[in-house]
Amino acid sequence: FPHQLEAQPITNEGEIRRILTDWHNQLAPEAVLAQYHQELEQARTLSPVEQLHCYVHGKMFYHQVVVQALDRLFAGKGADDWVQKFLDANMPPPEDLVGVLDWVISEFSPAAA
Repeated sequence: FPHQLEAQPITNEGEIRRILTDWHNQLAPEAVLAQYHQELEQARTLSPVEQLHCYVHGKMFYHQVVVQALDRLFAGKGADDWVQKFLDANMPPPEDLVGVLDWVISEFSPAAA
């Protein structure tokens, strides 16, 4: 997909069509939008948890949502500081972030180095 469609969520069909048309003359916007509508209808039948699991780009979500939230929580300090605060305070992580934070702690903790 064109980078413009991944950089930030775009839900305006006119803007999606313009980007797709500009991106490549051989790309068929009607086919892409038909597939988009099919995926959208399928996504609407799923629970919110299933939608997040199936349709959210994990790396982008981590950097755009989790990192931003942790930066606000820890006053803009880096990942090493977050990990140290979690380790020092023995803070229980939010249930929906346990998997991500377990990975972060294992990757950035002094024991992993």
